Amino acid sequence: MRSVVYWSATVALFAGCEPTSGGKLKPAAGSREPPPLVATIAPRATAAAPATQRPQSVVAEEPLRRRANTALTERGKYEIDLLTQPASAYFALKDQVVFSVQIPKAVQYYELAKGKKPATHEEFMREIVEKNRIELPPLPTGNRYVYDGKTGDLMVESPRSP
Repeated sequence: MRSVVYWSATVALFAGCEPTSGGKLKPAAGSREPPPLVATIAPRATAAAPATQRPQSVVAEEPLRRRANTALTERGKYEIDLLTQPASAYFALKDQVVFSVQIPKAVQYYELAKGKKPATHEEFMREIVEKNRIELPPLPTGNRYVYDGKTGDLMVESPRSP
């Protein structure tokens, strides 16, 4: 039992870490960081403009896009205690393997075979995800995967909160 707890704690500690020069570990970019919050401030009601009146020009904000990583997935987000820590570490590690091993290797093989990376989201989903039977981790409600053909990265698109 002691070795299981030790192993789980070790996996949880190193999940989301990447080596730096000197052999030390640092958190991977975007791992375990909450999404940035966008605050909106309502204008004050004045005699000329009542509080119920909306501004004439409302600009719709574009969704927020971030590179896919384990911090953005839905699985394994439990309150940490002795029983849920191993499950949380398991799902984080499983998702990290998808994002840092399976997808990059599949893209690399595709690029070797075709001489180019997938150009569109549809081509990426068909040629990389479906043909290699990669199971993308579930995302929170309202988020979706989007492939960026310019950079060759799988992104997570989430709506900006009003």
